[in-house]
Amino acid sequence: MNIFKIQRRNACDGVFLPNIRRAFTLLFAAVFAACALTAPLRARVSASDSGSLSVYKLADISLQVQVPDELVCFTQNVTSNNAYLELLGVSDVEELRSLMRVNFIYLEIVPKDLTYEILINGTDAADPTPFSELSGNELQAVFEAYLASCESGDDEKISEQVTGSEIYDYNGVTYFVTDMDSKANDNVTIHLRRYYTVMMGKNITFTLQTNQREVSGEMAQQLLDIVQSAEYKSLKKSVFDNMFATEIGSTLITLLVPIALLAAIAFIISRSSKKTSRQIAEEEQRLRQRDQKDGKTP
Repeated sequence: MNIFKIQRRNACDGVFLPNIRRAFTLLFAAVFAACALTAPLRARVSASDSGSLSVYKLADISLQVQVPDELVCFTQNVTSNNAYLELLGVSDVEELRSLMRVNFIYLEIVPKDLTYEILINGTDAADPTPFSELSGNELQAVFEAYLASCESGDDEKISEQVTGSEIYDYNGVTYFVTDMDSKANDNVTIHLRRYYTVMMGKNITFTLQTNQREVSGEMAQQLLDIVQSAEYKSLKKSVFDNMFATEIGSTLITLLVPIALLAAIAFIISRSSKKTSRQIAEEEQRLRQRDQKDGKTP
């Protein structure tokens, strides 16, 4: 048996390592690209006093908000493999997308116990003048007209009553705040707190609704924190900010992540099982020296 031929063949196996490394790099690049497709609306920030937050950029209504990560969020681009769809009892993701689009809902926020939900709506404003730019009399007149419209809904099956209201100013933005009770024909009462403003030519509404006994202080504070995080500004819409791109990206991640993990394991095993050129050369030298000592020639 010519042991050196066997050793040489093992040495040639090392040429596969660069190929494995290259494939490994390309695979992870594909995973990162897929991640970019799925997250054009969201970015992570940190907040030492309230834990981690995510920033949601809603370019269509020129609004950016921060939401605590313990809350579950859905945008109009929600994907079919979203792990939290079952939480809402949604079996068809397109049904949720359509519902959000028809009702101009750009962000839906819920806790994992589903005790309440927060909806952020936006539409084009008939009068784009921000409330903060109105005179005192003009603002009061608009406020009273708004309160009247709140109790004169178009749906005869639902009766709504304003139980409290105020004008709230924060960081140069004026909001109309209303507390309401909404009762349907099934006698189920929904309690709501709503912040409404006009900014950047859009009607913007933040609504918290719950079927609990009341809007608790904790719920109200959660809503207020989101309202106070709001930034109204022109936002550049990403080319990936559509349901097709996010759906494709999400599918790619689902497929590629397991493959990437397997590739990583194979790469590590391959690296650990292969000898370096120096190790092979040293071993060959030892074998030659042993054969020479035994009087053998290769």
